[in-house]
Amino acid sequence: MQYDIFLSYSAEEERLAEKITAYLEHYNLNCFFAYRDLPAGIPWSQGIAEGIEESRMSIVVYTDNYNNASWLDDELAEIGRSEKPMLVYALTNANYCEAKNEYMKNAPCI
Repeated sequence: MQYDIFLSYSAEEERLAEKITAYLEHYNLNCFFAYRDLPAGIPWSQGIAEGIEESRMSIVVYTDNYNNASWLDDELAEIGRSEKPMLVYALTNANYCEAKNEYMKNAPCI
């Protein structure tokens, strides 16, 4: 595996995700951070799928923006299909919307 952690986040929380990535990498955990690590010239969905495949686990930065972003349902489904560990870092108490409930309901949450 090329990465220890795939970070899933909404575009509105990119700065927060960047800080989480920096914190984890300070402790020598190699993170796939889409803004930085997505290869140029390939479709977004393909790059995300490859990032998930090349990671040992995923962390979902769960916020209201994440919950309301239906386009993240595809990313979350890809994480679910990978059958790799997922941790939810919840910054909202909102109930999971749409496909998020299916994939996140049994994931550990901090």
